[in-house]
Amino acid sequence: SSSAGTGDGSSTRRAETDQYLMDANEPRFTAIYAEYAPHVWRVARYFGVPQASMPDLTQEVRLSAFRQLATVDLSRSLRPWLTAVVWNHVRHFRRSHARHVRKDQALANVEAIRGATEVPQARHEAAWTVERLIDGLPEDQRDVLMLCDGEGLTASEVAEALGVQLNTV
Repeated sequence: SSSAGTGDGSSTRRAETDQYLMDANEPRFTAIYAEYAPHVWRVARYFGVPQASMPDLTQEVRLSAFRQLATVDLSRSLRPWLTAVVWNHVRHFRRSHARHVRKDQALANVEAIRGATEVPQARHEAAWTVERLIDGLPEDQRDVLMLCDGEGLTASEVAEALGVQLNTV
């Protein structure tokens, strides 16, 4: 008794379909995603997703990964594949939310001013300094650095995840 619809009706049907699929395959997917959820979270943060946007972005990654799971070779490592799924969502996030980047820069300036008037703890100051240095790197270099050093991915895994040539990693 479903009729073709537009607007909210399509969204509602998509959500109902997603929920049905989640319920039908939840145990298998839950086990896989639970294992890799920390990796997904860290990679998204390394790619510069603000903390406040993390729940929404990681939920989108979870749904995309779920929808694609049937097409994935489970005999291979899932880290490069999930990293690529995260990367695709982050690219969309970056394109769609440029205003959030400007907002984050403004907040960083406020933190710098506050840091000059308060005596920050040495550990906090060091972490802030490293974060600012990493943020100052060109985007492509920062992404590779965080995946190799932060996540321990090999150069070939990073190249596969980012869709770039191995010799550029």
